Amino acid sequence: MIETLCTLPLPSDVFTSALHPSTSTSTSTPTLYTVGLASGHVITYRIPPPSTSPSKTGLGICETAWKTHRHKGSCRCICYSWDGANIVSAGLDGVVKVAESESGRVVWKLGGVCTSTHDPDPPTLLSSPTPQTLLLATDSSALHLYDLRTPPHPTRPTQTHHPHTDYISSLTALPPSQTSSSHLPRQILTTGGTTLAITDLRKGILAQSEDQEAELLSSCVVSGVRRRGRGTDLAVTGTGEGVLLLWERGAWDDQNGRIVADKHVGGGGGGVDRESIDVLKTAPGSLFHHYHHTTGKIIALGQGDGKIKFVNVGGGAGNNTFAGEFVHDEFDGVVGLDFEDGQGGEGGAGRMISAGGRTVKIWGVEEESEEGEEEESEGECEEGDDDNDGDGDESEEEEKEEEQSSDSDSDQKPRKRRKTKKQGQNNSGKPIMGAFRGID
Repeated sequence: MIETLCTLPLPSDVFTSALHPSTSTSTSTPTLYTVGLASGHVITYRIPPPSTSPSKTGLGICETAWKTHRHKGSCRCICYSWDGANIVSAGLDGVVKVAESESGRVVWKLGGVCTSTHDPDPPTLLSSPTPQTLLLATDSSALHLYDLRTPPHPTRPTQTHHPHTDYISSLTALPPSQTSSSHLPRQILTTGGTTLAITDLRKGILAQSEDQEAELLSSCVVSGVRRRGRGTDLAVTGTGEGVLLLWERGAWDDQNGRIVADKHVGGGGGGVDRESIDVLKTAPGSLFHHYHHTTGKIIALGQGDGKIKFVNVGGGAGNNTFAGEFVHDEFDGVVGLDFEDGQGGEGGAGRMISAGGRTVKIWGVEEESEEGEEEESEGECEEGDDDNDGDGDESEEEEKEEEQSSDSDSDQKPRKRRKTKKQGQNNSGKPIMGAFRGID
């Protein structure tokens, strides 16, 4: 079964998260996982690797690699560089900073991002789909392309496109074609407002969809889905009305399939009150095939009500079926989902990391205990207090002032347009203690 292995409390609401790309190959070194907070802090954790031969009471400790007050206002988006050597963050202040992943030391930064009329243009998304490219999306619908080969580092974008009329809500790189010599993605799928668009890194905007009459908030791409007897790439977008829209690669004018992910009916008049789908990620097959033996492609979606759902979007008789549901938080929505690919995990199954509200949760496939086996003791998710910056970020006194002012700052909430959440107790009280079972 899939269950929570560890829960990490955060000092402020999480705005964005990123998992180090080396998790696709590493099986014996800690995983780097970074969060950007509404307070402007950026924190990187070291998550212990899955144990290939766990001891009966083996427990892993999740350590804070470094923590710093990186931005004035909220940290709106982060991403790792293509090779994982650097972590890139952007804040409400419009400043983009590039730091070393291991130490957090800033190596270079960009000044405030502005519109063509020199007005501030807060960033919404960051991505580094190739070794040469950094993408930055903004509130004004701009998609900036920076060439990282510019010595000593880029100071302005080499290209700027406007694929939407509203802010860019999601950004996903399409897999390279089979004829690609570089084996690197060249086309980028974005959503903004009620449309989907495809932008080529060299040629510019290639396609724009029709108006979908629903706000598109998230996206992912699933490769190798069987349709009409052949394999194809399937794009999936999540809407603010709890519906998944399916798109076949190359047919971008309109969606060709729908899955209602949230069928909740509420309101005194019997109206439909569906939760928004704010995050979409392709899940590694090992996470579910290990127990459920599904033959399709699994995607994970994070909802505005804190639920995480899994959908099978291909695989014969099991086509487009729900494979599971979990709860990250009862009050706050999910803003981040990341997966390890499962190499080296117990039984070959990877781990999932979810973020939302003031908590990060680590999930994994847990073997059912045999009869008579004693429960393993629990350990702590340890946090550090490092502040390794190196570029003159705010001092401790300035941090306290910034944190106090951020409590009343109306823009400290995530940018995505969600329905009003229930009000209740959050996870900002006593630290939650969790244990990694079976990790040395």
